[in-house]
Amino acid sequence: MKKYFACLVILLILCVPANAKEWYQGGTLHSANIGEWKQASYDNKLATCADFIANLWMHNKLKINVAHMDTLKIYAKELVTCIDKATDGIDDVNDQSVSSIAAMGMTMMEWIK
Repeated sequence: MKKYFACLVILLILCVPANAKEWYQGGTLHSANIGEWKQASYDNKLATCADFIANLWMHNKLKINVAHMDTLKIYAKELVTCIDKATDGIDDVNDQSVSSIAAMGMTMMEWIK
């Protein structure tokens, strides 16, 4: 049984690309402004929003329950949409921080305690 398991692990390591990452990894927009947000990829936005939400959840600051990754992804997608829609076509907010707009969005959606 151990040999079977070891072979399976080796097979997975060889078949999965080294640069493969999960949807919630690689967010780099935590300290960015909205101008940078507008230029970022959707994957970067999604991972960053997942980080924002997970951080608040870990500190017991959320009304919503994101104990499962599938649920976290649903809320992260909703937050990306919220930030995108709130800032679309409004250049006056380009210097605002992504984190402040995200916090306002989560507050307006009544996610924060």
